[in-house]
Amino acid sequence: MDKEMLVQLKCPFCKRRILDASKSIKSSIQPASQYSRSDYYAKCWNCGRIIGISKIG
Repeated sequence: MDKEMLVQLKCPFCKRRILDASKSIKSSIQPASQYSRSDYYAKCWNCGRIIGISKIG
């Protein structure tokens, strides 16, 4: 996959890269809480906090 086709999604706490996503997919990344609804959840490998990732559109 070409690097020009990817965008890095970063942890909102420590700003380290969580994952790469296609530029054609719109994504939202936010701190996970009991009130947030996300499509995916990931644990930041650097700071250990849980991150909510939503696919938009």
